[in-house]
Amino acid sequence: MTKRMDLHLGLQTLVSILTVLAVLTLVTVAFQIVEDLDTNQSFLSVALVVLRDVPFSLYNLVPFCIFLGSLIGIGNLNATAELTIYRIAGASPLRIFLPIAIVAMTLTIAAIGLVEWVSNQQADSSQTNKAAPTQVRDIWLRTSDSILFIERANQDGDLADIVRLEKRTDGRSAISTAQHGSYSWVEDNYQIHAASTALFGKEETQISTNNDQTLKSPGFSSLFVDTSTRPEKLSLMSLNTVVRDGNTGQSNVKEHEVEYWERLYRPLVSAALAFVGMMSVMGLAREVSLGARLGGGLLFGLGFYYIEQLFGPIAIVYDLDAQFVLLTPIALALGLGYVLLKRAM
Repeated sequence: MTKRMDLHLGLQTLVSILTVLAVLTLVTVAFQIVEDLDTNQSFLSVALVVLRDVPFSLYNLVPFCIFLGSLIGIGNLNATAELTIYRIAGASPLRIFLPIAIVAMTLTIAAIGLVEWVSNQQADSSQTNKAAPTQVRDIWLRTSDSILFIERANQDGDLADIVRLEKRTDGRSAISTAQHGSYSWVEDNYQIHAASTALFGKEETQISTNNDQTLKSPGFSSLFVDTSTRPEKLSLMSLNTVVRDGNTGQSNVKEHEVEYWERLYRPLVSAALAFVGMMSVMGLAREVSLGARLGGGLLFGLGFYYIEQLFGPIAIVYDLDAQFVLLTPIALALGLGYVLLKRAM
């Protein structure tokens, strides 16, 4: 009975997770192709570049898909009263969670293995092909007084979707956003065009629009080197070497440290999210309708997904120990799951 229950729970969860993963991957690839078509490259070239990075997209999507798939799978079992039958048969919530955790962690390890294989293949090919990327994404830079995030940049120095966080000498903080900017290779500085700025003081907040800003920050030229040396494209063994030796040769070792611990912790992130997904169905069974539980769980999953991605940049910008900073979202998810577990029991 126990083995059949485990197999049934595992298969239900696996099917739900793979379905969600397939749909979200197709949507992500489609949006990525459409977004990159504003470059001068042909549709086929853009599609090939995006498809080449599908393993990395899968790796990034897996934790959220595990959460959503667990939520849907357990929700279906609850709707057909199978979950109630398991509870009557003596299975505790933690016992029910065991096969789900095995599926979640196995899928995550498989995704990490896929990224490892692709990273090694790209590292081998980079020895004979040193072509530099024409466009890079999700850039975090730090100057003496501000933090700069650039969603996209190309070799011509065109910047898109920029956010600047600034601490001014008078003690006030400022957040600036702009759709466009540029980098001057000659003057070695960044130009943020037509920015909207919110200036926060102790007593009031000032808003200004359509202002241009100039700032210096090192590291722009190093973005346009062989992409196989970027932290997210390296294997765990290569990342471990960089973190151990403390030298990358071209960029901040902190980025490699964050990527290293993120990859090691990814199975725990997936298990924690699956735990919250299951407990959000079981822990509120008496008080909240199934639809409300699924909706609330989906909102939590989206929130956790975006918040979890902030802890890496926080560790980079403030030079914190990534090993402990990246455990924070996992602890928060497990804490919420424990609260829901107490209600379910």
